[in-house]
Amino acid sequence: MTKLNKKILSLMLALVMVIGSMGISMAALMDVGGIPEEQAILRLEGLKILEGYGDGTFLPNNLITREEYAAVITRAKRIQPISGNTIFGDVPSTRWSAQYINVAEQADLIKGRGIINGINTFDPISNISYEEAVTIVVRALGYETLAQSSGGYPNGYLLVAAQKGLLAGVSGTLGMKAPRAMVAQLTFNALEIPQQNGTYLFNELRMINAAAKSTDWTGINLATFAAAGINGVTASNLANLKSTLEGAANGTNQNWSPTDIQGVVDSVVDSLAPKITYINGTEFELVVPNTPGTFVLVVTVGGVDVSAQVVNGRVIMPPFLGLGAIGTAKLYNLNDLNTPIVSENFVRKLPSGITGNMFATTAGAAPFIIVTEVLGIDTVTFSGTFTAGQTVSIDGIGMTLVTGTTAALTATEVVGLLTPA
Repeated sequence: MTKLNKKILSLMLALVMVIGSMGISMAALMDVGGIPEEQAILRLEGLKILEGYGDGTFLPNNLITREEYAAVITRAKRIQPISGNTIFGDVPSTRWSAQYINVAEQADLIKGRGIINGINTFDPISNISYEEAVTIVVRALGYETLAQSSGGYPNGYLLVAAQKGLLAGVSGTLGMKAPRAMVAQLTFNALEIPQQNGTYLFNELRMINAAAKSTDWTGINLATFAAAGINGVTASNLANLKSTLEGAANGTNQNWSPTDIQGVVDSVVDSLAPKITYINGTEFELVVPNTPGTFVLVVTVGGVDVSAQVVNGRVIMPPFLGLGAIGTAKLYNLNDLNTPIVSENFVRKLPSGITGNMFATTAGAAPFIIVTEVLGIDTVTFSGTFTAGQTVSIDGIGMTLVTGTTAALTATEVVGLLTPA
């Protein structure tokens, strides 16, 4: 298999795992399968707008509170929560929902109950009603003025919601408390309906999904991905990301969440990152992200460096002259030999299929040598009689004998300039 094919296969396997993670997340919500709001719930779960619980349930029939829905609509609008004191006397700054209530109130999405017993009251733990939830979504889409001119609260908001399609699949009546499944469907509908200004909630994400389906990326750039909450997209990986998303979409709008696409971005970035993989002997496998011939691999063993200008693929380095089990391989750009692009440690080993039987190359030295390593320590054994600690020179490199036995050991390391038997 060619190096290019390996890269593509690796990337696509990573992509399958990323996209497959949606199925894992969906299956984790064990109590929504088959209910009318299932698609809406899973979509909001993927977007982290309205999520299930840690035990794998969503509890679709449970009621939702006013503070919980303030958090939901804030996430749907993608507006930054504001910590600190609120204008409501019953929502202290230490309450988990204060940051969401703050921003939702300041954005005129949700209002308080008014002055009750001398306190400006929000009533955070009361269950939100059907008409309150509808009103909040109508405001989020920018149709407040239209709703007011159509009769105001609550009928004007309900009328506009019906006209815009917000109530599709939503069964509610005035005064009823809204269950989680209902508000999930209502909020999901809001993602599919244009706002008053013509854009959509999660507009950039919608654009990316549509482009992956159609393969037309007109108007989509680095800023689009950043606005969709997707990090790590750069000019150098954008083309690879687009083609990968197109292949995964296969002509269908997948409705990927930011998390789904982020996983693909991470795999693309990883596939383009420079890599050093030690094979054995003096052989390495390299992936370099730029023009062949502009990179230098420097291998250091026992304080001795060897280097070579390299390109993608398998590289056979010059012999390692230094002693020691551990080496370091560093990849540099030829224009900057001070800062390595990537650095990897490796444990030296013989090429596959070669045992420890070696001939010394220096005249006068014992002709037969076995080299092995145990826990990073070089052990050299000659066929002659030597004592522990005795030193012999092979090509001018000193070697300390740890043992004098001639056991048939299997070598994992070549020490010095030796010729395989």
